[in-house]
Amino acid sequence: MTDNEMPDPLEIVNEQDALNAFFPDGRIDLTIPVQVAALWLGGLDPTGDRGTAEQLTYQPANWDLDDVARLTDGFGVALNAEPSTDPDICWVKLRANTEHNVRAFGTAQIREGAWLTMVRLDDGTWRVWGMSPLDDRPTVDRIYGRG
Repeated sequence: MTDNEMPDPLEIVNEQDALNAFFPDGRIDLTIPVQVAALWLGGLDPTGDRGTAEQLTYQPANWDLDDVARLTDGFGVALNAEPSTDPDICWVKLRANTEHNVRAFGTAQIREGAWLTMVRLDDGTWRVWGMSPLDDRPTVDRIYGRG
């Protein structure tokens, strides 16, 4: 079996364990990008609060959140944010086709999904700035309109 054929090192966890991973002290902290991403994605769920997704979206008038909700149906948020060279920008991966809450117990390759580009506001909280395919993560220059 090759590395591409090996199953990802993931285990199914219950909803409470998944929530504890994102919100370890049980409180929401909008200065933590993965918490914002999880709340944003939850707000797009058909049972979620769309107002939450709108509040956590940078310039929500530029988004069709109904379309984004369809595109992200079944997606889950990876637990770690990837930093950029700019401290006010980071990326969070969304994993496609997550039928269950899962936890990685090794390095898991995310082959299907999307990037959420996160931007930090002046008050220190984060917002979802954009969503892009895994093979087209925007550069810092592109985010700032310089390239």
